[in-house]
Amino acid sequence: MKITGFRISILIVLIVSLMFLVTERSDFLQYFTYLELKTIDIRFNLRGSQNSGNEVVIAAIDEPSIKKLGRWPWSRDKMAQLADILAEGGAKVIGFDVLFTEPEANLELARIKEIREAFLSSGLDGNPKGQEFSRRLETLAADIDNDAHFAEAIRRANNVILGAFFLAMSPHPPQTVPPLEEPPQLITRFAYHYFNNKEEAGQFPLFRSYLPSPLPLPNLSSGSKGIAHTNMEPDADGASRWEILLLGYGKEYYPPLGVKVAVEYLGVNEKDIWVNFAGKEKAWIEYGPLKIPTDEKMRMLINYKGGNGAFPVYSISDILDRTIPPTTFKDKIVLVGAEAAGLYDLKVTPFSTALPGVEKHAAVAENIIHNDFLIRTKQMQILDLAFIVFLGLLLGIFLPKFGPFWSPIFSLALLFGYWLFAQRLFTSYKYVVNVVYPSLSILLTYTGVFIHNYMTEERQRKWIRGAFNQYLSPHVIDQLMDDPGRLDLGGKEETITAFFSDVQGFTSISERLTAHELVTLLNDYLTEMTDTILKYDGTVDKFEGDAIIAFFGAPLEYEDHARRACFVSLDMQGKLIEMRERLKEEGRPLLYMRIGLNTGHAIVGNMGSKQRFDFTMMGDTVNLASRLEGVNKQYGTYAMIGETTYAQAKDFVEARELDRVLVVGKAEPIVVYELLARKGELDEALVPVMKYYADGLELYRVRQWDHAIATFRKGLTINPNDGPSKSMIKRCQEYKENPPPDDWNGAFQLITK
Repeated sequence: MKITGFRISILIVLIVSLMFLVTERSDFLQYFTYLELKTIDIRFNLRGSQNSGNEVVIAAIDEPSIKKLGRWPWSRDKMAQLADILAEGGAKVIGFDVLFTEPEANLELARIKEIREAFLSSGLDGNPKGQEFSRRLETLAADIDNDAHFAEAIRRANNVILGAFFLAMSPHPPQTVPPLEEPPQLITRFAYHYFNNKEEAGQFPLFRSYLPSPLPLPNLSSGSKGIAHTNMEPDADGASRWEILLLGYGKEYYPPLGVKVAVEYLGVNEKDIWVNFAGKEKAWIEYGPLKIPTDEKMRMLINYKGGNGAFPVYSISDILDRTIPPTTFKDKIVLVGAEAAGLYDLKVTPFSTALPGVEKHAAVAENIIHNDFLIRTKQMQILDLAFIVFLGLLLGIFLPKFGPFWSPIFSLALLFGYWLFAQRLFTSYKYVVNVVYPSLSILLTYTGVFIHNYMTEERQRKWIRGAFNQYLSPHVIDQLMDDPGRLDLGGKEETITAFFSDVQGFTSISERLTAHELVTLLNDYLTEMTDTILKYDGTVDKFEGDAIIAFFGAPLEYEDHARRACFVSLDMQGKLIEMRERLKEEGRPLLYMRIGLNTGHAIVGNMGSKQRFDFTMMGDTVNLASRLEGVNKQYGTYAMIGETTYAQAKDFVEARELDRVLVVGKAEPIVVYELLARKGELDEALVPVMKYYADGLELYRVRQWDHAIATFRKGLTINPNDGPSKSMIKRCQEYKENPPPDDWNGAFQLITK
């Protein structure tokens, strides 16, 4: 099977598609995943920051608050005050990105409880005074029980969501899973409760916690509106781009904090929240009218609106001091979390290398409130594969048709165009298509086709240079190597000038020489003549003994092929004069050459079989050029050209009309000319000879034989060796004795080919 650029593109597309499909299973290919993640960040930054709305604000544990209230953690009483102020101001939902898994360390409370327990165990509470003392201890304990105060504040607000962090989270279960103690009903009531096809959940790589995890204190949880996880799963480069919508703990699955506060804000009924498992690697979650697109791990790609400061941030110390009016938080989601760098809750995101984690939860909530989701689902892999295949095959189709200049331009344009297309999908339609693998398909296809073309062209170049080095000029060979299609097997009609030459009396010369002497003489002659042909970008068709067959105007087309052929003929005769001087000195036979030229249409091309062929010419134009070379004998000339050649070259050469002849196989006569010199270089002594010959030719054609003979003889008085004049005198004498028929048109019938 022949290797072509398109077949190479098919192979590359298959390889890239396979790489794309197995990326998650290959450590090596994770590098491409890393690159793809970076392209998502680039798309975010090219899109720029956007308005995040005004529904979500942040109550920050920041440096000013720590400086004023003391180092973190603060007393739970402060958290209670915060909850009360936010509720007073009309906050719609309060979410704590803070863990309350252990009771507050309160030494005074511990001592009071210890005293009361000792008092009760002593039995001194049996009298009224003892009972009063016990009640006062109990009241005192309640007054300084900050956890209780916080729990009461949570109940009063009736809109608080508490954060929880689950340990040993992973989408892949370990080989040995320790049994988990089931969390209390107090916690599980906040899990997802409604599923479609829950039995298929095992087919999904869902995130789960496999170790017992500290949960929010029961007294805090009991009064809250919900518990949500604050876990994050960074990508390979450490950036947080995804939100885990479904995190398993025990037998239940829990929502993230950002989702939970948004759902409460929107007032979505618990019965309207459904987790849908609709076949392997297909799932989504419905929050009432909202349908959140997820990937195969039930994650949501977060549509960050900007970096630090995308949401309003208020210092908790200012809130507690009421420097900020409580009404600022009316109908808002208030997320309480760390903004101070020293608390180490900073995340890498597309817009920031140090975004406080609470702002990530805010971004998730904002996405849900505005139904503003980025779409990057498992099903989009089909679209990614379509782009991989389409772009690779598109290059495979067009690159072989382009030259070395346009191929890289087209490839880069296609690559850049796809990047613009991906950015437009991201910015305008929120689709996140894969950029790396389609780009890889483009780059590898271009590289593969380029290497194939280079190797193929290099083979063609070597073949062309080897096959035509002896027959074409280096200039022509270079152009053929740029367009090898000119040499495809089969002929093509071209307008050319055919060239035939032959050495006069070569048979008698060869009889006088030894084989070695003959070969040496012939090689010297053919070398000189061939070099002249190649100098003018002619094509040597073949050598037949001493005969040279060539043509001009193919395989490369040029309009002045008739002029070039005439100049070659004149230069060859000049070279032969110089060569005869050397041959005379060396005592070798002198060589004279006859040339025939004719211009017209011919079939030119590689003709023969696929294994053996010649780049040659065929047709009447070629046959006539061959005949004209032989007709030189009739007129004693050495360079004869047809009337079509003369018509195209007359502005560049000196020539005289010889005769009107009727060649064998032709019904109409043609005019033939003797080629004499380049324009302006004719020997002045020949000018009157040409004039007498032209006058004699006119007399000849009107049957004035004696006058014609006399006129031709005048030319011979100037140049006794003028062959055409001698030939015409002889013919006039023959016609005097045997006149041509009455309908004679002045054409001379050539009997032989």
